[in-house]
Amino acid sequence: MDNIIKSIFGITQIGEFITHFVNDTLFIFVILFVVMSLVFFIQTYINIEVLKRKLSILKSFWGYVLAILLGMISPFCSCSIVPVIMGLITVGVPISICLCVLTSASLLNVTAIISLYTFMGIKYTLIYVLC
Repeated sequence: MDNIIKSIFGITQIGEFITHFVNDTLFIFVILFVVMSLVFFIQTYINIEVLKRKLSILKSFWGYVLAILLGMISPFCSCSIVPVIMGLITVGVPISICLCVLTSASLLNVTAIISLYTFMGIKYTLIYVLC
């Protein structure tokens, strides 16, 4: 695909832009297809009523800790975590737990923590995580 685009537009900035745009768009569509297929496949084996009962009792200290940890390790940015939060709310997870996931996914994700550690050191990173 790269060679076709480069032969049409030549190796210029517009050619590089179109090459990256096409490659990234195709890559994102493939990822979306795979993730959506896996989610639909998993949903066929999950009993929603049992899941609702188990998730509705999360409103405790350990529920909040679990929400913060899941938000921290989630690979989603703050804009793509919103559909995940909407799905959790529809399943029956308490809104306070969903807000903890949303906040920790936005502020305490692995990328932010590694960046803080790299640029500011361990002391500032620990203060940030604890706050």
